[in-house]
Amino acid sequence: TTFPVYRFAYERDGEELKYQVRTLPQHGHLFEENIVSRLPTEMHRSTQIVPTNLPYNQTEFNTPFLRYTHAPSDPSDVEEFDSFVVAFTDGTNWTEVTVPVTIMKFNVLPEPSNSTINVTVEEDKSVSHALSFVDFDSPVVAIIVDDLPVNGILTYETDSEIKQLSDFKQFNPYGGVIPKEQYAAKVFSYSTSYYDAKGDWAANQILGEPSTTAYTDTPLSWCPEVQVGTGISRNTNNEPRREDYWDRDAKFTEEGYTEYIEVEFDTPVYASEIEIGENRGCGSIVQIFAKNGETGLSMPVLQKRKADDRCDDKDGMARRTKVITPFVPPFCNTPFLVDRVRIELDTRTIADWNELDYVKLTGYKNLPSGVLPPGVSQVTYTPDPNYFGGDQYSFYATDCGYRSTTESKVVEYFVDVEGIPDAPVLVRISLEVDKGNATKVVDMRGYVTNLDNVELTLQFLSLPSVGLLRTAGGQPVKVDFPYDLSATTFLYEVTDFPVDDTVVDFRYEVVDAKQDLSSIEFIEVTVDGKGGLS
Repeated sequence: TTFPVYRFAYERDGEELKYQVRTLPQHGHLFEENIVSRLPTEMHRSTQIVPTNLPYNQTEFNTPFLRYTHAPSDPSDVEEFDSFVVAFTDGTNWTEVTVPVTIMKFNVLPEPSNSTINVTVEEDKSVSHALSFVDFDSPVVAIIVDDLPVNGILTYETDSEIKQLSDFKQFNPYGGVIPKEQYAAKVFSYSTSYYDAKGDWAANQILGEPSTTAYTDTPLSWCPEVQVGTGISRNTNNEPRREDYWDRDAKFTEEGYTEYIEVEFDTPVYASEIEIGENRGCGSIVQIFAKNGETGLSMPVLQKRKADDRCDDKDGMARRTKVITPFVPPFCNTPFLVDRVRIELDTRTIADWNELDYVKLTGYKNLPSGVLPPGVSQVTYTPDPNYFGGDQYSFYATDCGYRSTTESKVVEYFVDVEGIPDAPVLVRISLEVDKGNATKVVDMRGYVTNLDNVELTLQFLSLPSVGLLRTAGGQPVKVDFPYDLSATTFLYEVTDFPVDDTVVDFRYEVVDAKQDLSSIEFIEVTVDGKGGLS
């Protein structure tokens, strides 16, 4: 996972900070990254920080990031947590911050029902089919286009529109779009809260922006009713949206948590990050769900981890520095709009009071291109007009954002667009002749569309009543005589002009003998009369 270094520190007066890595993680590798979103991947710089480099001072990058890669020395290593220490300075003083890392065990990857699928459709028609992926331990998967067809388009249908699929941008799926950051605006429900007549430590204290940067008790945060994480609570003060009856022991036994709070946000977004301010009793968060209140869709973004009892340890960095380290779990971008976040806590394992100051949701208002909306698992292939032959496209699914390590195998769809017999398409030909321009050269190929690329012949069903129609070789044209269309140019000439302006027309037919098809059109000639001549 890659993250900006300055997520963990800032200077109140806006002074520039420098960082120094002082310890390394025990269960993985740490890299310094220079990532500029508008540059191609090959221009990014990556430096692994090794023990002999400690303390490691910041390189003069424009956009510094750190990247953690889980790499246990023992394959049986099942640690869920890791950490390392970074110090920040404004040029005068140094402040150490312990950066916590939650090691998420990736779910079983989605699986396609077939690796290759054959699709048949007639020329100038469409075919719809399902995209079948299964995931045995993830409630929601995103289906993403891998390659688009060359000779047609793919569309999908929602309740409100039919939309054409476009390419998925693999490196930066959201392009240059700036994500929206917002803080919780409303409490939807919660287990319990410490009761104070003034409203201190109430559930709604979790709303809005951070109220403190210190790791300490504050009445401007939400705090569950009891410290010990056991026993039964009742809503004796009729607090809105609080559970009327809450049995911590039963919840811990059945589901591994003792308290919860669920908050809502004003703007639904496709979530890319959740940040929680743990200002006291940190480490108690064991599960987080991203949810959509309208559709009921829900997705665990932190799933059944153990409480981190090292976070609030008396010798831990939180108590030593007295500075909040925001809790930012490893995140799977959600394929559905999120406007609600549920946080579950194990307050039994963490001995101190557990307080949460804020919840921040970051995300985007629109899905990246090439990603099917949630609930859509059918696409329609439409070949280009008059195309027949082969085509292909492919899809894959992911159960964790848009990361290559969480993708299913690619499913290839091979399309056979079956040609149907098409009559030649003809255009009505209009000519004008006068005494100064009495001869017209007509290349018939310019007026005929050979949709099926077959051999065609041309014949005239009638001849003009004024003027003479001849072949390029000067021979008079015959009625109902087949001419090879591939090399047919005719000359229309008037030598004896009528007194009055005259319009004459005569018919021509193009024949596809192999498929027993033909089309008929007119040639229309406007001949200026002698009376109009100067």
